[in-house]
Amino acid sequence: NDDLIQKADELFQSLLYKELNPASKDWEMKKIKDVATVKNGGTPSTKNKKYWNGKILWLTPKELSGFEDIEISDTERKISDEGLKHSSATLLPAGTVLLTSRAPIGYLAIAGAPMATNQGFKNFICDSKLLNNKFLYFFLRLKIKYLQSLGRGATFTEISKTAVEKIDVPVPSIETQKQIVAKLSAAQNYKTQLLAQKSKLKELFDSVLAKSFSDKL
Repeated sequence: NDDLIQKADELFQSLLYKELNPASKDWEMKKIKDVATVKNGGTPSTKNKKYWNGKILWLTPKELSGFEDIEISDTERKISDEGLKHSSATLLPAGTVLLTSRAPIGYLAIAGAPMATNQGFKNFICDSKLLNNKFLYFFLRLKIKYLQSLGRGATFTEISKTAVEKIDVPVPSIETQKQIVAKLSAAQNYKTQLLAQKSKLKELFDSVLAKSFSDKL
Protein backbone atom coordinates (compact mmCIF):
# COMPACT_ATOMS: atom_id res chain seq x y z
CA ASN A 1 0.00 0.00 0.00
CA ASP A 2 2.87 2.39 0.80
CA ASP A 3 4.38 1.69 -2.63
CA LEU A 4 1.06 2.52 -4.28
CA ILE A 5 0.80 5.76 -2.31
CA GLN A 6 4.33 6.75 -3.29
CA LYS A 7 3.64 6.00 -6.97
CA ALA A 8 0.36 7.92 -6.82
CA ASP A 9 2.21 10.90 -5.33
CA GLU A 10 4.91 10.71 -7.99
CA LEU A 11 2.24 10.56 -10.70
CA PHE A 12 0.49 13.59 -9.23
CA GLN A 13 3.70 15.63 -8.99
CA SER A 14 4.66 14.72 -12.56
CA LEU A 15 1.20 15.63 -13.84
CA LEU A 16 1.25 18.88 -11.86
CA TYR A 17 4.47 19.96 -13.57
CA LYS A 18 3.38 18.77 -17.01
CA GLU A 19 0.00 20.50 -16.93
CA LEU A 20 0.89 23.74 -15.13
CA ASN A 21 4.45 24.67 -16.03
CA PRO A 22 3.92 28.05 -17.76
CA ALA A 23 7.35 27.90 -19.42
CA SER A 24 6.13 25.14 -21.74
CA LYS A 25 2.80 26.81 -22.59
CA ASP A 26 1.71 29.76 -24.66
CA TRP A 27 -0.38 31.23 -21.84
CA GLU A 28 -1.06 34.80 -20.84
CA MET A 29 0.38 35.67 -17.44
CA LYS A 30 -1.29 38.04 -14.97
CA LYS A 31 -0.52 39.25 -11.46
CA ILE A 32 -2.64 37.50 -8.83
CA LYS A 33 -4.04 40.89 -7.77
CA ASP A 34 -5.55 41.24 -11.27
CA VAL A 35 -7.46 37.94 -11.14
CA ALA A 36 -8.17 37.48 -7.42
CA THR A 37 -8.77 39.48 -4.27
CA VAL A 38 -6.27 38.68 -1.51
CA LYS A 39 -7.57 38.79 2.07
CA ASN A 40 -5.65 38.53 5.35
CA GLY A 41 -6.88 36.60 8.36
CA GLY A 42 -7.09 37.64 12.00
CA THR A 43 -7.63 36.45 15.54
CA PRO A 44 -10.20 37.84 17.98
CA SER A 45 -8.95 38.57 21.49
CA THR A 46 -8.75 35.32 23.45
CA LYS A 47 -9.45 37.30 26.64
CA ASN A 48 -13.03 38.00 25.60
CA LYS A 49 -15.16 34.86 25.85
CA LYS A 50 -17.95 36.51 23.83
CA TYR A 51 -15.72 36.33 20.76
CA TRP A 52 -15.41 32.53 20.85
CA ASN A 53 -17.45 29.34 20.58
CA GLY A 54 -19.83 30.83 18.04
CA LYS A 55 -20.83 29.36 14.70
CA ILE A 56 -18.25 30.92 12.37
CA LEU A 57 -15.57 28.47 11.21
CA TRP A 58 -12.06 29.74 12.01
CA LEU A 59 -9.00 27.98 10.58
CA THR A 60 -5.39 27.86 11.79
CA PRO A 61 -2.31 26.60 9.88
CA LYS A 62 -1.87 23.70 12.31
CA GLU A 63 -5.12 22.17 11.07
CA LEU A 64 -3.69 21.83 7.55
CA SER A 65 -0.64 19.88 8.73
CA GLY A 66 -0.96 16.51 7.02
CA PHE A 67 -4.22 17.55 5.37
CA GLU A 68 -4.54 15.61 2.10
CA ASP A 69 -7.96 16.64 0.79
CA ILE A 70 -8.54 19.66 -1.40
CA GLU A 71 -11.52 21.14 0.44
CA ILE A 72 -11.87 21.73 4.17
CA SER A 73 -15.36 22.23 5.59
CA ASP A 74 -14.90 22.24 9.36
CA THR A 75 -12.49 23.74 11.89
CA GLU A 76 -11.41 22.89 15.43
CA ARG A 77 -12.43 26.30 16.77
CA LYS A 78 -15.27 28.68 15.97
CA ILE A 79 -15.68 32.37 16.58
CA SER A 80 -18.80 34.45 17.16
CA ASP A 81 -20.25 37.29 15.11
CA GLU A 82 -18.85 39.65 17.74
CA GLY A 83 -15.42 38.05 17.41
CA LEU A 84 -15.49 38.54 13.65
CA LYS A 85 -16.63 42.14 14.03
CA HIS A 86 -13.95 43.05 16.55
CA SER A 87 -10.95 41.53 14.78
CA SER A 88 -9.18 41.73 11.44
CA ALA A 89 -10.59 38.33 10.46
CA THR A 90 -12.77 38.25 7.33
CA LEU A 91 -15.64 35.91 6.56
CA LEU A 92 -14.50 34.27 3.34
CA PRO A 93 -16.92 32.68 0.87
CA ALA A 94 -16.88 28.97 0.07
CA GLY A 95 -14.43 28.38 -2.75
CA THR A 96 -11.75 30.70 -1.34
CA VAL A 97 -8.21 29.35 -1.79
CA LEU A 98 -6.42 29.29 1.57
CA LEU A 99 -2.62 29.53 1.74
CA THR A 100 -0.62 29.47 4.96
CA SER A 101 1.75 32.41 4.79
CA ARG A 102 3.82 31.64 7.91
CA ALA A 103 4.62 28.84 10.34
CA PRO A 104 4.91 27.30 7.76
CA ILE A 105 4.50 28.82 4.32
CA GLY A 106 2.80 26.55 1.82
CA TYR A 107 -0.10 24.58 3.29
CA LEU A 108 -3.06 24.83 0.94
CA ALA A 109 -6.78 24.09 0.94
CA ILE A 110 -10.01 25.39 -0.50
CA ALA A 111 -12.80 26.55 1.81
CA GLY A 112 -15.66 24.07 1.45
CA ALA A 113 -17.91 26.41 3.44
CA PRO A 114 -17.82 30.09 4.46
CA MET A 115 -15.05 30.55 7.06
CA ALA A 116 -12.47 32.87 8.54
CA THR A 117 -8.78 32.20 9.16
CA ASN A 118 -6.19 33.48 11.57
CA GLN A 119 -3.41 35.84 10.54
CA GLY A 120 -1.23 32.95 9.34
CA PHE A 121 -3.03 32.91 5.98
CA LYS A 122 -3.29 34.76 2.71
CA ASN A 123 -6.68 33.96 1.17
CA PHE A 124 -7.65 34.25 -2.50
CA ILE A 125 -11.15 35.01 -3.74
CA CYS A 126 -10.89 34.35 -7.48
CA ASP A 127 -12.62 36.32 -10.19
CA SER A 128 -14.51 33.32 -11.59
CA LYS A 129 -14.65 34.83 -15.08
CA LEU A 130 -10.86 34.79 -15.28
CA LEU A 131 -9.53 32.22 -12.82
CA ASN A 132 -10.87 28.88 -11.64
CA ASN A 133 -10.22 28.51 -7.91
CA LYS A 134 -8.99 24.92 -8.18
CA PHE A 135 -6.69 25.92 -11.03
CA LEU A 136 -5.11 28.51 -8.72
CA TYR A 137 -4.95 25.93 -5.90
CA PHE A 138 -3.01 23.48 -8.07
CA PHE A 139 -0.77 26.20 -9.51
CA LEU A 140 0.18 27.32 -6.00
CA ARG A 141 0.95 23.71 -5.10
CA LEU A 142 3.38 23.62 -8.01
CA LYS A 143 4.99 26.83 -6.71
CA ILE A 144 5.42 25.90 -3.02
CA LYS A 145 9.22 26.25 -3.02
CA TYR A 146 8.98 29.59 -4.83
CA LEU A 147 6.39 30.81 -2.31
CA GLN A 148 8.67 29.79 0.56
CA SER A 149 11.55 31.71 -1.04
CA LEU A 150 9.45 34.89 -0.81
CA GLY A 151 9.25 34.62 2.98
CA ARG A 152 10.91 37.36 5.02
CA GLY A 153 11.46 37.84 8.75
CA ALA A 154 14.01 37.31 11.51
CA THR A 155 11.96 35.34 14.06
CA PHE A 156 9.97 33.36 11.48
CA THR A 157 9.57 33.79 7.76
CA GLU A 158 6.32 35.18 6.43
CA ILE A 159 5.12 36.03 2.94
CA SER A 160 3.46 39.43 2.73
CA LYS A 161 0.20 40.31 1.04
CA THR A 162 2.09 42.64 -1.32
CA ALA A 163 4.47 39.85 -2.36
CA VAL A 164 1.58 37.44 -2.93
CA GLU A 165 -0.35 39.94 -5.03
CA LYS A 166 2.64 40.36 -7.36
CA ILE A 167 2.99 36.64 -8.15
CA ASP A 168 2.53 35.85 -11.84
CA VAL A 169 -0.16 33.27 -12.52
CA PRO A 170 -1.00 31.72 -15.90
CA VAL A 171 -4.47 32.49 -17.20
CA PRO A 172 -5.46 30.18 -20.07
CA SER A 173 -9.13 30.05 -21.08
CA ILE A 174 -11.57 29.01 -18.35
CA GLU A 175 -12.37 25.89 -20.40
CA THR A 176 -8.68 24.93 -20.49
CA GLN A 177 -8.41 25.59 -16.75
CA LYS A 178 -11.36 23.29 -16.05
CA GLN A 179 -9.89 20.50 -18.20
CA ILE A 180 -6.58 20.68 -16.33
CA VAL A 181 -8.37 20.77 -12.97
CA ALA A 182 -10.32 17.61 -13.88
CA LYS A 183 -7.08 15.70 -14.61
CA LEU A 184 -5.29 16.90 -11.48
CA SER A 185 -8.32 16.36 -9.23
CA ALA A 186 -8.57 12.75 -10.40
CA ALA A 187 -4.89 12.15 -9.59
CA GLN A 188 -5.23 13.86 -6.21
CA ASN A 189 -8.38 11.91 -5.32
CA TYR A 190 -6.70 8.62 -6.18
CA LYS A 191 -3.90 9.34 -3.70
CA THR A 192 -6.41 10.49 -1.06
CA GLN A 193 -8.40 7.26 -1.45
CA LEU A 194 -5.23 5.18 -1.00
CA LEU A 195 -4.38 7.08 2.18
CA ALA A 196 -7.92 6.56 3.49
CA GLN A 197 -7.66 2.83 2.81
CA LYS A 198 -4.33 2.70 4.65
CA SER A 199 -5.88 4.51 7.64
CA LYS A 200 -8.82 2.07 7.76
CA LEU A 201 -6.50 -0.94 7.57
CA LYS A 202 -4.44 0.44 10.47
CA GLU A 203 -7.59 0.99 12.54
CA LEU A 204 -8.72 -2.57 11.80
CA PHE A 205 -5.30 -3.98 12.69
CA ASP A 206 -5.15 -2.01 15.95
CA SER A 207 -8.68 -3.12 16.84
CA VAL A 208 -7.91 -6.80 16.19
CA LEU A 209 -4.64 -6.51 18.11
CA ALA A 210 -6.32 -4.87 21.11
CA LYS A 211 -9.08 -7.51 21.14
CA SER A 212 -6.52 -10.30 20.88
CA PHE A 213 -4.61 -9.05 23.94
CA SER A 214 -7.87 -8.39 25.79
CA ASP A 215 -9.03 -11.96 25.24
CA LYS A 216 -5.78 -13.32 26.65
CA LEU A 217 -6.01 -11.30 29.89
